[in-house]
Amino acid sequence: MNQPGRTSDDSGAEVSPPLPREVPSPSPLLTATHLFTFAVNAAEAPPWSFDRDERQLKLELVVREVYKGKLDVAPGRPFPLAVTQYQQMDENRGFWSNVRPDPAPGLVYLAIAEAESSNPVALLVEPAIRALVPGDNAVDVRMAMAAEVLRRKTIDEVALANEKRTPEKRESPPAVAMHRLIALTQVERAHIGRLFWGYLWFRIDRPFYDSQAKPLAELLAILGDPTTHAGLRIAMASTLVSVASALDPDGRLRVTRALLELLALPLTEADRIRLIDGFLPNLVLGEGARPASVDVILPDPRTKTAVRAAIARRDSDTARKLVHWLDGP
Repeated sequence: MNQPGRTSDDSGAEVSPPLPREVPSPSPLLTATHLFTFAVNAAEAPPWSFDRDERQLKLELVVREVYKGKLDVAPGRPFPLAVTQYQQMDENRGFWSNVRPDPAPGLVYLAIAEAESSNPVALLVEPAIRALVPGDNAVDVRMAMAAEVLRRKTIDEVALANEKRTPEKRESPPAVAMHRLIALTQVERAHIGRLFWGYLWFRIDRPFYDSQAKPLAELLAILGDPTTHAGLRIAMASTLVSVASALDPDGRLRVTRALLELLALPLTEADRIRLIDGFLPNLVLGEGARPASVDVILPDPRTKTAVRAAIARRDSDTARKLVHWLDGP
């Protein structure tokens, strides 16, 4: 049986303590009671056909690593799971109908669940299961665990040091912790994705608003780095767009510039569309956006040309409006 409080990686080396459970929180890693990876040993189901709308999927699974919560099944021991799948994917037609990639031998998933049970069978079906994502997302869990240790250690260290400082020289423990967590993100930017960002933003959003200038510069440096993981970049972009209206004019300008400049990077088609049709309109086309002039936002003509070309390749009303805005009156 796996006990909470100690986890190990594939080499057997001890890693950080489990993440706390914090509800409410926008971070699935914090709201979850259980985080664990499992592999599919075997998968059996009749093939889909025109006259078969549902089927029984029989799986043999094996737990790999337990990062949070307790399981009755030890890592390495197989257990069976039978679930119903419907051919037409719909969030109202059962969780396992929407799992992607479709379960097959050799695949590994990270399970995110919320329940009092310690039975993995119960945790992998509704209402307990919250998400199944590819197993490589476990790096986000491990990094969040390490970040949580760093955050707690920093807050304790700064609070202790403040006791020996005069009032004017005391530092804000949450602010110092924020900068250290962002520095950790900078180092690991190529490997961590949206799940880690959800944890990080929940931990830094309050000190971020208290001291916008420096943390914004640090975050934008990560956002625009070509080596940043695509999942982390898009998650960061989504958050920064949503908070832009709360920033000062210079902060809004820098966020707008950073998102436009992303289009000059080699993005996936899905991410390019998300930026053009989803994020950028809120910054430059929406009511009350009032962006600075294009030449102030994109002073480098070469960058402006590259951004315009990336937008012009998209055949949508929003793209045409953005091109019109870039071309000016």
